[in-house]
Amino acid sequence: MLKLKGRDKPLPFNFFPPNIFICMKDNYKELNKMSAPRQHDRHNRLEKRINDISKVIKDPDPWGVNISSRDRVDDLEKRIDEIERQIDKLNGRIDGLNYLIKQVIK
Repeated sequence: MLKLKGRDKPLPFNFFPPNIFICMKDNYKELNKMSAPRQHDRHNRLEKRINDISKVIKDPDPWGVNISSRDRVDDLEKRIDEIERQIDKLNGRIDGLNYLIKQVIK
């Protein structure tokens, strides 16, 4: 038979430690504070939100959002156009070399 000692013994059913009621009172006070009516100035919060959004739209790069500024998009479009022209030139060269190689092989 297993003998239980000290803290391992089960508590009687009708025994509650006195500190449990203190914790419950603290939680109840916290809940009362949370549910108390608050006075918010919603207009100031809305204005702040609008100002923040307008800042991000004007210059999104320093804010770390997943949109890019119009300047960056324009730069990327220019780079893509240049790369497409270079690819066309290279394809023309490859076609020319392909023709020469076929002529040499005949």
